[in-house]
Amino acid sequence: MILGEKWFNNEEVIRIMTDVKNSIYKKKVKVYSETFNNYKWMEVNDIEYCYRKLIPAAFMYLTVVKANSASRNMDDLIIELYLNKNSMFTDEAQIAEEYEYGYSMYSTIFTRLNLLIDSTESLIKENYHILDDPDKPIQDKLEEIMDRFVDEDENYEDYENKLWEEDEKIETKDSIKLAIYIDDYYDSILNLLKPKLYVYNNLVTSAFKEIHRLSKIDFKLTNLKQLLELYCFIPSMDVRLNIDDYPIKEAKPVIKENDLNTLYTFDHETMMSIVRHTFVRTIHDYMIIKYWYDIDITAFTYKYRLIRNSNNGDLFIILCKTGKIVYRI
Repeated sequence: MILGEKWFNNEEVIRIMTDVKNSIYKKKVKVYSETFNNYKWMEVNDIEYCYRKLIPAAFMYLTVVKANSASRNMDDLIIELYLNKNSMFTDEAQIAEEYEYGYSMYSTIFTRLNLLIDSTESLIKENYHILDDPDKPIQDKLEEIMDRFVDEDENYEDYENKLWEEDEKIETKDSIKLAIYIDDYYDSILNLLKPKLYVYNNLVTSAFKEIHRLSKIDFKLTNLKQLLELYCFIPSMDVRLNIDDYPIKEAKPVIKENDLNTLYTFDHETMMSIVRHTFVRTIHDYMIIKYWYDIDITAFTYKYRLIRNSNNGDLFIILCKTGKIVYRI
């Protein structure tokens, strides 16, 4: 049983809120009922007997690594995401191909916090004016660092090899594994990590204090949520799961009293963007519904796409018939 796993029966959907692997007492776990919006303690045996497990779309790992030469003699934070080949939302054939040929651009996301410090230093050495320009907005300077960070394209093996060259190895201080679902967003992930959130926040604060020292810029990044947003963690996952992100200005339920069992309408500007960039064709006879686990997407006879509201993480499904090609302008 993994932290974040969701289990269901005819009455409710519950989510595991206890990290059973690292817990002393393993017979009971804290769960959150997504149906009834409350917390409770339940026997593990009762869950396994009375509920069925929902298949996660991915698994997320957060690993605190003991200070070493590759991480500038500071404790480091590695965040990884692995797509679940058993999920209906992932491309099992592509994952199998990656496994066969030894690459993982599709199925894996790897990030290391202190590499941001290295990227900052590298950028300054190459051209300090990039970060020194008083007319450049702070956000633009942060994006310059992120561009360099992405260019580094480091994976776990690269990081391990850096340590081997110094006769060192990765020493883990703490590690946690989460089950991630397609309707997860930053806040729902952070809610699972509450007991250890202060540890991750302290690591982020320390890293950006060092970046402040090097660049003389205070980017005011002090917590894990800001870091995940900086990494574009959810959009990176969504690209792999064929979810399109839009900043929907208005998502209005037809029946206001009912959040799930109702159709929705989007504002005109968002709909036009979806037509141009997602379907690339005119659409008609369409309907918009909010995603829920009891919806069987394999039974759809219409074309459909998953659409996430990047303003709050809400996940929708648009079903439609398509017409003529719409040329993007």
